[in-house]
Amino acid sequence: MTRTDVPGGLSRRVPPQRLINLANPPVRILARSPAHRLLDRTTLVLHVTGRRTGRRYDLPVSFVKVGEEFFVVTQHRWRVNLRGGADLEITHAGRRRAAHAEVDEAPAAVARGLSAVIAEIGWPGARHLLGLRTSHGAAPSKAELEAWAARDSLAVVRITPSAVQPVLPPRWVIRAFWQAHRAVVRVTGARVGLWRPRPGHWGTLLLTTTGRRTGRPRRVLLGYLDDGPDLVTLAMNGWGAAEPAWWLNLRAAPDAVVRTRDGTLVVHARAAQGVERERLWAQWAGVDANLDDYAALRPGETAVVVLEPT
Repeated sequence: MTRTDVPGGLSRRVPPQRLINLANPPVRILARSPAHRLLDRTTLVLHVTGRRTGRRYDLPVSFVKVGEEFFVVTQHRWRVNLRGGADLEITHAGRRRAAHAEVDEAPAAVARGLSAVIAEIGWPGARHLLGLRTSHGAAPSKAELEAWAARDSLAVVRITPSAVQPVLPPRWVIRAFWQAHRAVVRVTGARVGLWRPRPGHWGTLLLTTTGRRTGRPRRVLLGYLDDGPDLVTLAMNGWGAAEPAWWLNLRAAPDAVVRTRDGTLVVHARAAQGVERERLWAQWAGVDANLDDYAALRPGETAVVVLEPT
């Protein structure tokens, strides 16, 4: 580790540049892999185009989220490509998306940005993330931060991600996927195709309802989460506008049969309401970061369906 002394009783510990250069390639790979959650709280990748060379630079950086913006503190020269405001792309939470960057380089503006970071994550968090130390042990004043910014030519890059418009595959693709999945479950006697929920992932179940018009058994594969003894699913119909047939069947005849990886259950279905619905929706949102965006594609509220074992 190298140590850079700065005025106002401040010092900073930063890793050697050689170590950073060695770490950057695996971080870039991790950021776009299924294991991206290991980085999501502290690291993103900037995709910056050089104004003179036209070359693209993929830069892993640490950040602090303040409101809807990502704050990046840097001493490096890549920031010149963003001066005056610039559009770029970022990779964060496993997704690449458009964003806009503004660069604060005036010491007073940098000090304000650093103060916002410290206010957001606290002084202990800022010490850890930025490597800051003060001779008096307390959080630095704005005057000390301003002096440090001037001495080390610091900048705060503020990055605002563009709104993401969810894109769904064509309906026939969604239907074909679930039909193929259901065929696998049927052919294998449910030995393949059903799985339990696990942290960050939903499970799958086979639901048998009674047709509201025919009175015949109707089977459908659904994703679900556990909530104590209950099973919780969403009446989303592939995020299409119409209510799914299985939910219309359950509203007419709430008793049904569920097969999971662990066996068969007789259940009674109901729609969650009020505080319970909010809680269960939040659980699903923790599994699917795009849940609210997808739900907004439907004209009405998506039912949160609770399947209670009887």
